[in-house]
Amino acid sequence: MKARTFCLALVCLLISAVAFGQEPPRTLGKTDAQILAMGQEKWSEYFEKKGGGSNADMIEACMAYTEAATRRNARLISRLPNAKAAQMRSLDKLMMDFGGHMMNAGSFISDGGSMWALFDAGSASDAQDALFAVLGGAMHASPAMVVSKVTKQIAKVKAAIQKSRDMAESAGRTEAEALKDFELGRLDFVAIQKIAASLDRKKSNALLDFCFKRAATAVDQG
Repeated sequence: MKARTFCLALVCLLISAVAFGQEPPRTLGKTDAQILAMGQEKWSEYFEKKGGGSNADMIEACMAYTEAATRRNARLISRLPNAKAAQMRSLDKLMMDFGGHMMNAGSFISDGGSMWALFDAGSASDAQDALFAVLGGAMHASPAMVVSKVTKQIAKVKAAIQKSRDMAESAGRTEAEALKDFELGRLDFVAIQKIAASLDRKKSNALLDFCFKRAATAVDQG
């Protein structure tokens, strides 16, 4: 849909540069370990100071962090027994997809805007940090979460889509397309929830908090 295409345009351009132009996201001379040691916030501040502060620059900073975090997580997953490794790879995809669907829904709710490309890029970084926590990495503890709280927040996304239909559809976007993103995201969460149920409370909180914040962004920024 147009909202999806518009809000992710900058991300797609940067991904194309990586794939076809042999221009990976700038790391400003920093290694993966150095970027990850900074954490998302300090890395973004550093990138803004040294590499530029435009929306495209900040998206590139997020992509560089996500790539570093993805490589870190892949190494950890490769050390797991086969069945557990397969579950973690599935979880990785589910979280990335869930975040994308919620950001697409948020773009519809707010009638688009380039900020959603940045939110989407940040969501990918958050997904990798949450996965790292599940893999036993040292991250700030997530708040205690319960499934019902996340489910209620996700339901608010659907209500906001329906409330925004007149304004959004007048701009050429359709409620049906946004609701499809919502439903795909909801199904992703059902699968994430099942995995969370098999984890200890600390790791489960990391997953549920990630999902809650993605749904909250869709509504609060929409």
